[in-house]
Amino acid sequence: MKFSFYGSSISNTIPSHTINLQQCHYYITSENARNATTGLRKLTYRDDAKRFKDTSFNYVTFSGVFSERRNDKLKEYSNLVCIDIDHVNNPAQVKQELINLAALPPVLAFISPSGSGVKTVYKAPS
Repeated sequence: MKFSFYGSSISNTIPSHTINLQQCHYYITSENARNATTGLRKLTYRDDAKRFKDTSFNYVTFSGVFSERRNDKLKEYSNLVCIDIDHVNNPAQVKQELINLAALPPVLAFISPSGSGVKTVYKAPS
């Protein structure tokens, strides 16, 4: 299950390389991502936070490998689906509850960079 990785700036539509779930987890927990996350969470104005997030974070397209970030540029489907739950009261608790779902455990779950949401990645049936 591989997918595209894009360098910082949401306006960047050309992937820099392809990664897998283990590499993604490594990046999310790395010092580089942690520093960007800490910087984002210090911002109090929504517009400042959005601008910082749009320009300071690398990102991925969990759904597959793309030659360009456009629906018609999918090269290989990963069978992964990412669910993004925003603005929850206790993201750590929500994340743990989602991990504990026996019927549908995620293959990756993490608190969003803002600190107020949860992202979960699931393997779709083939």
